[in-house]
Amino acid sequence: MAHGGRHGIVGSAIGNTRLILIAVVSAALAIRLLFAPTLAYDFDIWGWGTVIQNMDSGNDLYQVAGYYYTPVWGYIVGSMTVFQDLMGPDLWGVRSEALLGMEGLAWPYHTANTMSTGFLVFIKIPLIACDMAVAYLIHWLVRDRTGDGRKAVFAVALWLMCPIAVYMSGIQAQFDTVSALFMLLTAIAFYKDRCLLGGALLSAAILLKFFPFFCILVILAYVWGRHRRDGAHIKKVATAITGMAAMGAILILPQILNGTLMDAFSFALARAGASVNVLVTISNWGGAAVALLGMIYFALRMARHEGEDRDSSYFENLLLALAAAVFVSLTPQYVIVMLPLLILRLATHERRMIVPWALISVGSFMNALALNNFSLFTSAAEFLGLVSPEWALAGMQSMDATFLGVMAFIWIAGIAIFLECIGLLAIFAIVFRKAGAPAKRPPWRKVWRSGAEGSDEV
Repeated sequence: MAHGGRHGIVGSAIGNTRLILIAVVSAALAIRLLFAPTLAYDFDIWGWGTVIQNMDSGNDLYQVAGYYYTPVWGYIVGSMTVFQDLMGPDLWGVRSEALLGMEGLAWPYHTANTMSTGFLVFIKIPLIACDMAVAYLIHWLVRDRTGDGRKAVFAVALWLMCPIAVYMSGIQAQFDTVSALFMLLTAIAFYKDRCLLGGALLSAAILLKFFPFFCILVILAYVWGRHRRDGAHIKKVATAITGMAAMGAILILPQILNGTLMDAFSFALARAGASVNVLVTISNWGGAAVALLGMIYFALRMARHEGEDRDSSYFENLLLALAAAVFVSLTPQYVIVMLPLLILRLATHERRMIVPWALISVGSFMNALALNNFSLFTSAAEFLGLVSPEWALAGMQSMDATFLGVMAFIWIAGIAIFLECIGLLAIFAIVFRKAGAPAKRPPWRKVWRSGAEGSDEV
């Protein structure tokens, strides 16, 4: 009787966890779909329309001005021309005379070319789908690492309800959620010892946005150490490099043939290079130095790992390498690539990581709102009439007002970046403080029961 009662309790817990998972996913999807047709950042969404138009007319990504990133996202957006007749909107956008004043604002990345609500949805649906794919992988990975369904659902909630993740896929339509997906797929491929696939995914991730580049040495050190005893270390590392080289060659071949190879890397180089602002230039070069030093140090840390749980060290060092890489540019969307690994660490090992998660999520979200502010309402003003174009323009102009000689949006962005930096530094502080502390019972054991006390199969 008692035995049957225990099974009933476990079954009830499993059912409740599944209901919570369904509720979290449903709510996250509803929030994104609510924002998708109403709010958008004018400059980015217009840029994606330009890419589709250029490729639809038979041009290479870089033959006509309008696309400045590395090529993978351009291929993804360009491939949407296949679906535009089937699912695409009849009207892509208009040039709004009422919003022409926004092109003279202090923040130069604005355009009066206003995209339709149909086009907003057309672009954002694939990004929202990527958010859901990342949520699935996080759930699978936490379950695989812990055997605990409740921790997996908690991790999914941290990703899907993260303010900056919601904002970038549901509102701004930046493709960093795709970058997070490729990075997570790469990490999982090597974790499952699929070195050729992992190498190919890593190359694609780097050519999507450059931050995964700073994980190369950590990954190779992990593969080398994992197979050093069985003698397959050289073969496995060579296989990974072969996958990287093959995929990289395939992805940049069109640029090599068209003579636009340097154009493909112009944006990434500019992020770590010169700027019209001396302070920003110093910050970018300093950030690049931090990223490169982190890349080397955390690879050595991975190589020196001699403990049993090499996999945990692998995911931890990937997180640390990406956290260092983000210092190259504290643009709000760039933190997204490391968030799944931060959430993984939080859910599986270190509950205190909730502090950097909160600081980074809120700080980057504030930063994005400060930079884009009332421009998010331009499509809603032009096509839905929810507000007037004049109201949106007046709001944007108000953010240029100065206090102590500094514009309002810069004050807000500065505070937000400070929060992001504190969050990033907190990651290192938590990891290294724990590494130097004597072993003790994990503090969350009282809150999160181990899988042995009734794992939730979700």
